[in-house]
Amino acid sequence: EGDEDEDDLSGIDDQVVGRWWEQRVFGQPEIQDDLEQLLQVVTVPQIRHWLKQCYRFRWIVEESEALPLQDSDEEDRLVAAGYALVQALEKEDSSKLPKLIRMRDRFKQILDKISTHRPGSWHQLCQFIRQDKHYFFSDCKSNKPVADALDSLAPEHHRYFQSWVNLYMPASRLCIAKEFSPVWEIWTRLVRRFVKWLDEEAIQELGLVTFDDMIRLAVRLLKEQPAIRRAEQRRLRALLVDEFQDTDSQQLQLFRALLQNDAESTHEVLGFFVGDTKQSIYRFRGVDVPATVDFHERYEDHVDCQLSRSDFHLKTSFRSVQEVTQFVNHFFGKELKLAEEGDQLIPFRSDTGDLPEWVLIDSDSEGKAFPVAKAREYGAAETFRIIQQYLEKEDSRSYKDILVLVKDRKEVDALLPVLQNAGIPAVSSGAKTFHRHPEVLDVLNLLIALVHPQDKLAVAALLRSPLLCLPDPQIHTLLQEVRPEKLLHSQQTLPDSLPEPVRARIDLLRKLADQRTATSLSDWLTQIRALIPPALYSQAGDQEGRPWVRIDRVLETFKEEYQRSVTPPLVWLLKQRSRAAQVDRWDGDPGEDITLSDESVNAVRVMTIHKAKGLEGRFVIVYGWTSVLLDLGERLRGRRQSPEVISLTTEEAVSLRAYAMEWGPLKVVSSGYPEALSHESQGVREEARRLAYVATTRAQDGLVLLCPVSASCHFPEEIERFLRSAREAIPVQAKQRKTVICNGLLRFTHVPGLEAKPTPHPSMPFEINEEEYKALWETRYARAGSTRPSALRRPSDPEHRNENEPVEEHHYGGTADPKTALRVGRLVHAYLERYLLDDGLDQQKLSTLSSEIAETIFDNETADLAATILSDFYSGTLRDSLDRAYFDRVRKGTVLSRELPVYLVHGDEIWNGVIDLVLEEENIIRAVDYKAAVFKDPLPETYRQQEQIYTEALKRTFPGRKIGFEFWWLGR
Repeated sequence: EGDEDEDDLSGIDDQVVGRWWEQRVFGQPEIQDDLEQLLQVVTVPQIRHWLKQCYRFRWIVEESEALPLQDSDEEDRLVAAGYALVQALEKEDSSKLPKLIRMRDRFKQILDKISTHRPGSWHQLCQFIRQDKHYFFSDCKSNKPVADALDSLAPEHHRYFQSWVNLYMPASRLCIAKEFSPVWEIWTRLVRRFVKWLDEEAIQELGLVTFDDMIRLAVRLLKEQPAIRRAEQRRLRALLVDEFQDTDSQQLQLFRALLQNDAESTHEVLGFFVGDTKQSIYRFRGVDVPATVDFHERYEDHVDCQLSRSDFHLKTSFRSVQEVTQFVNHFFGKELKLAEEGDQLIPFRSDTGDLPEWVLIDSDSEGKAFPVAKAREYGAAETFRIIQQYLEKEDSRSYKDILVLVKDRKEVDALLPVLQNAGIPAVSSGAKTFHRHPEVLDVLNLLIALVHPQDKLAVAALLRSPLLCLPDPQIHTLLQEVRPEKLLHSQQTLPDSLPEPVRARIDLLRKLADQRTATSLSDWLTQIRALIPPALYSQAGDQEGRPWVRIDRVLETFKEEYQRSVTPPLVWLLKQRSRAAQVDRWDGDPGEDITLSDESVNAVRVMTIHKAKGLEGRFVIVYGWTSVLLDLGERLRGRRQSPEVISLTTEEAVSLRAYAMEWGPLKVVSSGYPEALSHESQGVREEARRLAYVATTRAQDGLVLLCPVSASCHFPEEIERFLRSAREAIPVQAKQRKTVICNGLLRFTHVPGLEAKPTPHPSMPFEINEEEYKALWETRYARAGSTRPSALRRPSDPEHRNENEPVEEHHYGGTADPKTALRVGRLVHAYLERYLLDDGLDQQKLSTLSSEIAETIFDNETADLAATILSDFYSGTLRDSLDRAYFDRVRKGTVLSRELPVYLVHGDEIWNGVIDLVLEEENIIRAVDYKAAVFKDPLPETYRQQEQIYTEALKRTFPGRKIGFEFWWLGR
């Protein structure tokens, strides 16, 4: 969300820190010795928080090492400034302000202790500044004696009191140097170890690479390996970057590395960049507009290109009618001054529409001001009225024409119930209650099915859920042979027609149902949580991991209710499930915003401005206009907390990096934080202008800017000036609506705040011809039953076989039965996919991997057999027909790919599969397929087919190279 400082790592930073904590902190005595001393000052949550920030911003280590301030001159200047303020306050008449006298005297006492080098005095000063940071500083609303005293200070003294951070930053650095120096050295050593582990070992140990890691590693590879960079550049003729205004600094480094002209080469990659800085609204994701502007303006210097840079300005607006375009040009050229005169839009459309409307609500029906919560209610009521008015004008208008834009989730929570109660359909994930999210309902049905054998609804829903994913015909067949109440609560034989993965999961569910009374509730719920693979409910574009938060919330709440013993667990579960059936229920608690909007649905779309970028609507209502305008002011003061970590580029292309985080009894503020905070505040205001621009340019035919103004709203001067001039044309009467035309470009409407009194909009009658409906579905069922299998074929068998293909049981050797051998094969494949290049088998990794594969969660025999095979592999016991150890060949050769996907047309058929390993050795590129079995002669036809398909795939991938293929037999 644009209005939140969300962590974009979806919990990955927690996993990384947790892994390091378990494997390094607990495993190395020297770190534990450091930690023992460190924990006397710093708490464990603080340490974890710092490490998570270091994961995202590695430069924090360098800033921390340079943080202790040993400058005696700076100490003298700070103390002198403090005494100067005390003396100035003593000259002011503060006889009627006893608090001021106490604070002044307290400040002087601390300065005296510092001057006489009393222990703990710097710490006391830091505490004093933080406790009273809204009193002695120019950027706060101080009383007159304080303001006068500050104004009287000399510039070299006054600079410390412009903001509390200006005084606190050097005070905290001096405090660390004088009172916490030994512990701080231990701390920076610990953080340095963590970052070193991140850069050198974390990716291999975790088997995890984030998108940020991919870019960072690619940049490092291109910079450190000129030969690789030249090879990549030879593959490119041009690089085109769309939405260039939304790139971050790491991506810019990647572009520079790819485009860097090489003096040793005549080949030059051309760069094309398409973007509009006026629409850059993703600062919270790390987008750095000044850095992109600098890249554009100094392109020749950045990449040493031979051709000069050329600019092409695209000004034509194909979306909006002339009235909307003209208003945008005026408002962002004169009022907010975002666009230069040469950047103004040229309307392409010749048709006309209504003038945009600015609706101001600044008093209630009695002419009185109102609080913020009431402002949202009045705005929601006015939105409903505007929608009704729009629909009543022409019969051809529909709900899906309307796009309502909000700034944050609180506005969603206020608006959607009003629309819902009025019978207006609205598309927004915020309209879903918590209990109607599919993952929540699936977990509830899973719990019900495990504790209540007679609940047929839960069993059927579980079978259809992503956990088992059976189609309706198979569910029907299964429940005819195994009654629903027996499926999970008996050992009745399952039908042979059931796919093997489904059979394995049902067996696991049966164990869970059987173990409920024999194990603790916490362990039981942990096993349930482990049973749900992460990919089942992952959503594209969801960086917050919301489905998993909901799943954890269901399990934790169930545990709390169970332990509370007030309501029987089953009663509680059934009650929660019933809430999902209450279609007319509004549950504002989740307050989630749009993730997806289907434009084919005839409903009003409600979404944040950030999510609406790139979209459009015939009629746009900016319900969050007030919030956008407030962001134009100093939102970093009071309304929003200052960011902990700041990384940005100034307009002069200077990089600023600073932080302010809690560390033990201090808030540690790095050296450049005051300057960085000032630029951050300016950046927030500038992005608010861009957010306003994006909101207004979504409109095609009509635009309404809804502006309910509470008593606490304080707009920046340019907006106040605009409102004053508009109000002057309106004789304000609290109980009347009045509209005037401003500059011939805008309808300005003043309206009193009124409660919503919705009258449901009549919906179109829905009729269905039962005979036609029945015939339609009879035809579809018949067609589904006769549908031929997909033409897409997979050559490999059995580890990669399709679920419905038979297992060639004769091929497996050893003591394991075919089903166990199949599971062993999957586990061995998965381990080598991730950890092939490790030095040996890691039992912890194997155990973790086993817990992620549903069929092997409780299967100790499979894990033991897989461990034996892998131990033999890494020790060199497993060898090829020429008596060469497989693992030695991996080490000596070059691994070109692991788990390489294959898709090709060959022999009039379409094939797809996965090559386990592509290995280059002795100038031969060889496809390798692992077989967790012993060699048998003759090979099945499917194996020869697999060799043929994969060899052909590599020939096409590496034309002109010598290609080979091998099975690596890993069985015993």
